[in-house]
Amino acid sequence: MTRSRIQIAIAALVIAAIGGAAIAQDANTDAVTARKADMQAVQAGLGALRAAGADMAAAKAAALKVDAAFKDFGTKLPAGTATPFAKSRAKAEIWSDGPGFKAALDKATAASGALVAAANGTDAAAVTAAGGAVGGVCAGCHGAYRGPVVP
Repeated sequence: MTRSRIQIAIAALVIAAIGGAAIAQDANTDAVTARKADMQAVQAGLGALRAAGADMAAAKAAALKVDAAFKDFGTKLPAGTATPFAKSRAKAEIWSDGPGFKAALDKATAASGALVAAANGTDAAAVTAAGGAVGGVCAGCHGAYRGPVVP
C-alpha cells in the first residue's frame, strides 16, 4: 500500500470513529430526553391528580397518565445510556445495580397500577391515598437513583 493510500485509510478510520461517537451521543441524548419526558409526565399527572379533588373522571385521566409514563420509563434505560454526553440526573447505580433499580421501578408501576384501580372507583379519599403512595415510591427511588441537578 502506498503512503497516500495509508493516509486516506487512516483519515477514513478517524472520520468513522468521530461519526460513531456522534451517533452514540445522539442516541444517549435521545434516551435522556425520553426519560425526562416520562418523569415530567409523572409529575404533571400527579399535579393533575391533586387538582382533580373529587372529580373522578379527571382523577382517572391523571392516574392513567402516571401509569403509562412509569411503564414507558422502564423501556428508556438501555445499557450505555448513562450520561457522558447529555445532562441527566440519572445515577450510574441505575445500571450498576440493575436488580435494585428494577425492584424500585416495579414498586413504582405497582403503585401507579393501584392508583389507576382507585381512580376507577368512586372514593376520592382512596385516590388521594394511592397518589400519596406513588409519591412515596418516587421519593425512595430518587434518593437512590437520582443525582443532583446538572448545571
